[in-house]
This record gives sequence, C-alpha cells and structure tokens, in this order.
Amino acid sequence: MWGQDVEEQDKALLRDEKMAEMGFSFSQFNRAVALQVGLGMAVDKKKSFELYKRASEGNVKEAMFNLGNMYLNGEGTSVNNEFAFKWFKKSADFGFAEAYNNLGHLYRTGLGTPINLTEALKYFQKAADAGIVGGLFNLAQSHAFGSGTPVNKEIAFELYKRAAEAGVVEAQYCVGSALFFGHGVPADNAESLRWITKAADAGHEAAMALKEVIQF
Repeated sequence: MWGQDVEEQDKALLRDEKMAEMGFSFSQFNRAVALQVGLGMAVDKKKSFELYKRASEGNVKEAMFNLGNMYLNGEGTSVNNEFAFKWFKKSADFGFAEAYNNLGHLYRTGLGTPINLTEALKYFQKAADAGIVGGLFNLAQSHAFGSGTPVNKEIAFELYKRAAEAGVVEAQYCVGSALFFGHGVPADNAESLRWITKAADAGHEAAMALKEVIQF
C-alpha cells in the first residue's frame, strides 16, 4: 500500500477497509496503520488500537508489535506495561525482529515484567543479529556497563561503532568518547574528533561539549 500514487493508494485503502470489515487480519493491520498516522483519512488512535488488537488476535506479528507500542505509550488506550510486554513477547515469538529490542528494554527496565538482565541481553543479541540498530546500541550498553554480562569495553566499542556507522547519534558520541578516553580501544584524538563532530552536528549536547575539550 505504501509508496503508491494517490489514486492507487485510495483504491488500496478502500480495499483494506472492506477486507478489514470482513475479518481479514492483515487488512485490519493496514487499516490500523492508516488510522494511526492519518494516511488518506483523519487520525483516529482509538480505532487504530482496536484494529491492531483484532489483527494481533489474528496472529499478525507486525500488529502485535504496534499494539505493544500503543500500550507502552498510552496511544489510543491507557498505558499498560504488562499488556505491552505480553504483545511484544508474542511478536518476538513470531520472529518479528524489532520486538526483540523492545522486549529487551522491558526486561532491562522492569516495565511490565520483573527485571531480568540475562533475558534483556539475550533479546538485545537477537535484535543485533537481525540487524536492528537499536539492538546493536543496547547490546553495546550491556557490555559497556556489565548488564547481564561481565564488563567488556572492547566488545562494547565494536558494537558502538557498528551502530554509529548505521547512523545512531548516541552511538557516534560513545565511539568518540571511547576513542578520547581510551575505553576499549587505544586513544586517538583525531578519530575521536571525527566521531564527536558527527554527533555534535546532529545536535548531541554532550558531544558538543566534548568537542570543545578535544579542540582546546
């Protein structure tokens, strides 16, 4: 449905509306996305939530993930961390990679489930292995701070660098900081400045401050 011209998009929206009413789960998901973001119609978060719920009950893993986010953020419904955890877990069990990272976050923070740093690490690893850049960053954090695994600055640096190369601004700052202080990698002011400048140019305030120190 996405990326089509206006006429084709309108036809797709009408088709999804009819098929959603008939109980087709993926059409319910498409309709929910359109209502959530206002694609070709007015935004209606409550209707979007209800359609995500119906699609999730039809085992659409993407809908489960979005439903979890709506519960987590109180979008179209009240905040309910336990239900957020439930639907992220179901989405992850169906193999939806983005759910791995969110599930790891809930295990790490204790939102909707008891804190379990071992499980958090496991799901961050699964997310990273699936190419989810947020998973790479969170996995790096786990190794940097010894969350669910012994501290390993070298592994953390390599993971931060992969996330930084993928455009994660916070990871760019972490790479530059590690290179400046020599955490997990030999200190290198020139390379540190290159990464810190990337983060600073993206508006990262701590990077701006460190850039002034490096250039002093």
